[in-house]
Amino acid sequence: MSRNHLSGALVLTFGNAVKMLVQFALVPILARMLGPEAYGLAALVMPFILFVNLFADAGLEKAVARSDQSDGAFVSTAFWLSGLLGLGLCLIMAALAGVVLWRDPATAIAPVMLGLLPVLAMSALCAVPNGLVIRSSRLKTFAAADIVSTLVSGVVAIVLAMNHFGVWALVWQQNVLWFLRLTIISCFSGLRPKFVFELRSVSPHLIFAISTLGIGVVEFLARSFDNVLIGWTIGPAALGVYAMGYQLIRAPELLVAGPVYASLFSAFVSNADDPIALAKAYKTAMRAVVQICTPLLAGLALVADLALPPILGAKWAVTIPVVQWLAITGLVLCVWTVIGALLVGIGRPQIQLRSSLWMAATTILGISIGATTRSPVVVAAAVSIAMCIAIGPMLKRAAEVTRTRVVDLFWALRGPIFGAATMAAVTFALRPNLGGLHDLTQLGVLMLANASAYLLVLWAANPEAASEDLRSVNDLLRRRPALA
Repeated sequence: MSRNHLSGALVLTFGNAVKMLVQFALVPILARMLGPEAYGLAALVMPFILFVNLFADAGLEKAVARSDQSDGAFVSTAFWLSGLLGLGLCLIMAALAGVVLWRDPATAIAPVMLGLLPVLAMSALCAVPNGLVIRSSRLKTFAAADIVSTLVSGVVAIVLAMNHFGVWALVWQQNVLWFLRLTIISCFSGLRPKFVFELRSVSPHLIFAISTLGIGVVEFLARSFDNVLIGWTIGPAALGVYAMGYQLIRAPELLVAGPVYASLFSAFVSNADDPIALAKAYKTAMRAVVQICTPLLAGLALVADLALPPILGAKWAVTIPVVQWLAITGLVLCVWTVIGALLVGIGRPQIQLRSSLWMAATTILGISIGATTRSPVVVAAAVSIAMCIAIGPMLKRAAEVTRTRVVDLFWALRGPIFGAATMAAVTFALRPNLGGLHDLTQLGVLMLANASAYLLVLWAANPEAASEDLRSVNDLLRRRPALA
């Protein structure tokens, strides 16, 4: 990747780091106030909202990001179209909530669905501004929007939870978050929509948009079907336990892989016609993401029994084995983010769609088998096993389009692979000798030992790559690039 793309990734990662720190500070506070039942109810409703929300975007964000047009009919038409789609989908979701309420007048699900309707409209209106920000590389905008919206919405959630609003604290948190995000991104995206609605200006981009929409739908089913199935078969409380575990293991993806997506997408678009540069960008991006996410997820799995009880409280203890199993899923999701940015960035969304269908089918099968046991721990294990099976063909397809070999990719990733194994060995060697210490003291010792071991192995396994990464970061710090 170029220095410009890497600097953009660092800006986004910094913004998301602040966002994640705030969210992690909120988790123990809200978890203790609300409990698994409220979290489970919100986790049961959100997949329906997010699924419908996919159609509000309709793939327009990525179409705008790849477009060469700076303004005019295409951008304006795409903006009004996304707004109309959002409004229509709000009406559909409201009707669905009415059906749920009619079938069960005592249900708490329908009111929560209605309370989250504004999220649909606001997220739809974000599609075109998001695309403009990605295209112009004004990535500081995303960082600012994430930080401000997370801070303010978190304060709102805490105040409402303290006043016994229950699940509605989470509902209002989402509404405030999306309102602030829409406002900030729209103001700094340069979007100035005109009263123009020409579908013919959008039609050249429809194939790409529809393909990316299909990818989003399939990936959503693969990632969120577990919440729906667990909620309906086992109940909101069990879903709350699983959803909390899933939220924790997604932290590395949200902190690193998610923010990096915009920069990776831009880098792959720039190198799409240069096979050598594309292959190098792919391996570099994969190595960077994996070597950061691996110690976070491996470390969380190894010390979950020490880290989670002080944070979440005793009533969340059952989440520990769920987190340990789902850590594998977390790493697969980080890898999939890089592959997704690659395939869409080079204009091959059809390949990603087929890969996503395979991923969804495999994951849903695993979830269905695990749900028959009515245990969130077994479901977590089934999801992780299914994810490992699903990612193999995806790595193969990515290797084909970049003209590389999967074995070469694994060799490039030898540092984090050996590093994770060393972390496990260090943990198992030290734990028996730390039994007399307080849990938090044990946690601190293990974190320090594992971090040191991982960094040493990372350097020893691939000193050339480690030196290159250090030089790149040092150059960026010296240059202090100013992003518009």
